[in-house]
Order: sequence, then structure tokens, then C-alpha cells
Amino acid sequence: MKYDAYAQLFREKAVGQNDTVAVPTATITLYTNAAKAIVARAIVNRVNSTVDYFSMTQLADLVADQREYPFPDDILKNTKIVEAYIGSEWRRLYPMDLSSYRLSGSGGDKPWTGESPEENFSGATTDTDTIEDNFSDTYPKYDSDGRSIVIYSESVDTVTGGLKLRGSIMPKDYIDADWATTVEMQVRPDTLTAAMPVQSHDIMLMKAVIDYKEIKGIPLTQFELTYNQQLADMLTSLSDTNEDESIEATVERDTNNY
Repeated sequence: MKYDAYAQLFREKAVGQNDTVAVPTATITLYTNAAKAIVARAIVNRVNSTVDYFSMTQLADLVADQREYPFPDDILKNTKIVEAYIGSEWRRLYPMDLSSYRLSGSGGDKPWTGESPEENFSGATTDTDTIEDNFSDTYPKYDSDGRSIVIYSESVDTVTGGLKLRGSIMPKDYIDADWATTVEMQVRPDTLTAAMPVQSHDIMLMKAVIDYKEIKGIPLTQFELTYNQQLADMLTSLSDTNEDESIEATVERDTNNY
């Protein structure tokens, strides 16, 4: 569905006419964003886990000796896998609970297991020398504070696109200007944002119109009363289709974050 067609249908279904005075554009934006959040959450929670409509792979350039790399908050909260080109080959980074970090002992492959709990704890700092002494390129790890990823390995070299993160990111909110365009709503607006799958557009519209009518005291149609069944049918159709919309995106450096 195109944005302008969605806006026209919202007005016609809500008040019976395509009147921008009766239903301002800002009203469409408000109710649609609320409906989008509900429908998107249903897709994430109830669609077959092998079909990920909000999945994407984001890339960042590794910089020599730099360990912290920012990513959008949403995708860091829904990370599936982190890979980095470390030690001249791609390696998967193991998620690390920083509170469990202890100083290494000696011998064998890093990270080693120490024997003196107090010394191992107090010496387990995050300065470059200590990290290089306690972590290896063979078994790199990462920690995230919800806004960036910190790499724990023996070395970090400059590699274009050398950090790869795959995860899910929820579609961003619509804005008033969207409804004047003829762009298809399932097209991702940029390389860092997901979009609602085409099968969900009529359900999102239906939910938005229902919420509007309930607030305004307008009776629902018989079809609108079947919303729950229409939602269930839409989720079933998504589960039966393998439509992974994964894309690769490059994250620009933000020097204010590290």
C-alpha cells in the first residue's frame, strides 16, 4: 500500500470522506504509529521464528586499537550474532558479562583461569594493556551497554566493514510528510530502519481506524469487529512465507560516542 492511499483510506473509513479538515494529517500519524507498535509487536511475538521481517545486518569499520563502536539502540537490544575480522579472519564474538571479567592466570589459550580471586578481580581493568594481556584473537568477546559494542581481543586492526552485527530493529514512527508520498509502505525508508511487511498494512489501518472511532464515539462496522480474527489470519500468512528482509547497512562513525 502507498502512503497517500493509506491516508485516503483512513479518512474514508473513519469519517466517510477524504477530508483533511475532518481528519488532519497529524491525526493519521498519531493513530497509525500507535497501531504500528501493536501490530509490529504481534509479528515479533507470534510469527514463526524462522521468518524475521525486522532483521538486518549492520556493518561498521574497524579502526586500529579502537574497541568501542556505536550501533542503534534497538538492534543492540535484539542482537543475534556479532562477528569481527580479527587476527586475519572472521570470528564470532562471544557475549561477555563484564561483571564476570577477572584477571587471567597463565598458560594455555586466553582467556586463562586465574587462581587468586581478590587479585584477579582488582586487576581486571579495561585499559588497553590489560585487555591485550587477558584476551585473545582466537576467542574474542564483546560487551554492550545498550548503545555500543566493546570488543575484547588481543588486537584490533583497521578493516573496512570489519565489524558485522545481525539483529532486529523495529520500524520507526511515521511522520506527517509521509502521507503525501506515493512510496510503498513496505519499502525501508533508509538502511538503518525496518518497515512493516505489506501483509500487515490493512491490519495496521484497521486497528488505527478502530482506535480513532472508539475515541470519537463512532460505531464500528461489522467487519471492524472481526479485527482479532483478521490479525490472526495475517500472522498466519506471514508465518507461512519465508520473506527475510535482511539488508546490509554501514554504520557511520560517531566520534562523540567514543
